[in-house]
Order: sequence, then C-alpha cells, then structure tokens
Amino acid sequence: MTNPASRPITTGKTSSAGGPQYTYRGAVIGSNAKGTVFSFRLEGFPHGPNGYWGGLGHIDVAVDLIDSWMDHRKLPPPYVTPKEAT
Repeated sequence: MTNPASRPITTGKTSSAGGPQYTYRGAVIGSNAKGTVFSFRLEGFPHGPNGYWGGLGHIDVAVDLIDSWMDHRKLPPPYVTPKEAT
C-alpha cells in the first residue's frame, strides 16, 4: 500500500499525453488530460523500452509498481510472471 507521506509530486509540466506530469522515486509519471490513463518511465525498470510502462488506469497503480520495484526489485501480483514467481 502507498505511504500517504510519499506521494507523486506535480512537476508543473504537461506530459506527452496532455495531462499533468509527476515525479516519484526517480520515475517520471505522465497522464492523459482526463487523468484516466497513466504511464511511467523509470531507469532500470524491467518492462518496456527504457523502463517504460503505460496504460495504467490510476496513478496509485503506477506508484505501487514503482514502490515494489524500488523496494523489492520485483513486480507485485498480478504483474509477476510465473517465471519471476519462483
């Protein structure tokens, strides 16, 4: 669960999808203008090109994925694959 004291910070910039851009634990999180789709980029994150993950429905999902990777170096269920689970 996300620590409320440690939340994404708005950068004041607009993301490439037209919504607010945030920073959180070294990640850059972007959203669409409606705030219904989120993506992030985190150096060393093991998904997508250059640590990119997109299509998340809520910023808390991005935060949970970032926290899991930063704290445990693995993805949480249901994002973990059977190979990673062993």
